[in-house]
Amino acid sequence: MATTQADAIAEMSALRNRAIAVADEKIAVEYIAVHDAYHVGQLVTLRLSVEPDWNYYSIYDEPA
Repeated sequence: MATTQADAIAEMSALRNRAIAVADEKIAVEYIAVHDAYHVGQLVTLRLSVEPDWNYYSIYDEPA
């Protein structure tokens, strides 16, 4: 299990790449790519609901 943000991102990417590698349908690859963005949007919305002054552009910053 990931213990840092960088580890979590690396783990998510590895799992996504493994899922894409075994996908037989083009639609599955498209679904996985869009599905990640969907969850990022959910997490940003959640964070803004509990911390309205949070800088949502910070998701594009490189992890420390």
